[in-house]
Amino acid sequence: MDVSGSDQRPGRPVATIGRMTFDFSAALRIDLDATSWVEHIPGWLSAGDQLLADLLAADGWEQRSRWMVNRTVLEPRLTVEFPDIADAPVPLLRTAAAALSVHYGVPYDGLWVNRYRDNSDSTGWHGDWPTCKRELCVVPVRDWVHSVPKQKTPAGVRVSVNFSSRAQAVRS
Repeated sequence: MDVSGSDQRPGRPVATIGRMTFDFSAALRIDLDATSWVEHIPGWLSAGDQLLADLLAADGWEQRSRWMVNRTVLEPRLTVEFPDIADAPVPLLRTAAAALSVHYGVPYDGLWVNRYRDNSDSTGWHGDWPTCKRELCVVPVRDWVHSVPKQKTPAGVRVSVNFSSRAQAVRS
């Protein structure tokens, strides 16, 4: 999404993209080390329920396989990936990426979404590149491990939306 006409600068508390306003003023940043932090932003995305419904209705979900230790296993979740954010089927994802890009000064230009169908879907402990979610941003997480654990009690669908930046991926 083109934000060239916006007067927003990185780090400002409010980003206005098109007709939508994203409020970062309630952000609570917790430093993890000199280069990593977790930022919790309550109420950042007011259209979260609609976004979830739109994502669940989107095409392209697949269950991938991967090599784990000594065998190939099915990942216990579904994934859909859009290396180019312009291809994302839900317009709000492109708008949110633009708001995050303005706020953090990073060009978020791709994304992938993981769909945890019930309490038995999960992902094990791992580290990866920066991600952002509905009310939680983690930047960067490649230095910190995290997971989405299985749950003992029944749970509804869980979704993580992960924005990516080719510019960050090439940094050392």
